Amino acid sequence: MPKHKKLAKHRRKKPEPVIDRLVYLAAIATPIMTIPQFYTVWFEHKQGSSFSTWAAYSVIALVWLIYALKHKDKPLILVEISGVILYTSIAVGLFINKAS
Repeated sequence: MPKHKKLAKHRRKKPEPVIDRLVYLAAIATPIMTIPQFYTVWFEHKQGSSFSTWAAYSVIALVWLIYALKHKDKPLILVEISGVILYTSIAVGLFINKAS
C-alpha cells in the first residue's frame, strides 16, 4: 500500500460541532434525569419500579461501557460510567426495599 494511503487511513474525519456538543449535553443530562428515580428508591423507600428492569439496564450499560472504553469514546464513557453506578444503585435499592 502506498505511503499516502496509509496516512489518509489514519486521518480523522472533521468533527461535526453541533452533534459533538449535543453528545456532551446528553452525557450530562442522562444521569441527571435518573437521579429522581434514585432518590425515590433510596430515600422515600417506594416500590413501583421493576428490579429486573433496572438490573437489565445495569448490564446493558456495562456492555456499552466496555464498548466505549475499547473505542475511546469519551462522551459515551461518561454516560455509561454514571449509568452503571446509578442503575446498579437503583436495582440494589429495589432489592433491599423488597427484602425489608
